[in-house]
Amino acid sequence: ENPDKERVAVQLELVRRKVDLDGKEDRTEPADGFVLYPDQLTLEPGQKRNVRITWTGDAAPSAELAFRLVASQLPVTLERPTERADVKVNLKFVLQYVASLYVSVPGAKPEVVVSEAKLRKAGLAEIILKNRGGLHRILEGARIKIRAENKEFSLPEEALKELRAQNLLAGSSRRFLLPVPKDFPKVTSAEIHFD
Repeated sequence: ENPDKERVAVQLELVRRKVDLDGKEDRTEPADGFVLYPDQLTLEPGQKRNVRITWTGDAAPSAELAFRLVASQLPVTLERPTERADVKVNLKFVLQYVASLYVSVPGAKPEVVVSEAKLRKAGLAEIILKNRGGLHRILEGARIKIRAENKEFSLPEEALKELRAQNLLAGSSRRFLLPVPKDFPKVTSAEIHFD
């Protein structure tokens, strides 16, 4: 939908979604197995257009596949510019919308575990979470308990706020740095549970 008062040109593309250990998303690999129509369009002010996306790839993948639909406004001038002698700079801002697409596997479930936990420095623990399951998992409702020798510490709500907004894709791992009491001598283990 174009809520603007000017015509816009839009380029659509599908890319494979990969997220590294630190949460940086890579969208450089094109997505195979889709038919996307149309992949370019022009929208008049207030106009809506449907886009058809059809999965033609593997009908039974071993785990959920994650993709992004990227709709980018093209930096083209669709209206004739007004010529003015006093205009020195002409800026044009373009928008990009990104949506998630998943090819799901019937019966697949996420299985999020702590694969590594260690004390990075006083007051900061490094936790690596791995999703061994076949379905992505938003970490909403996560609770983490950290142990160090004879001490046990449950991370407070405030410390988990950023983590809980994250999405752990099927088969992927993510690293999180989380605060622990300064008197924690080391981290021997950690557990994750969901409300």
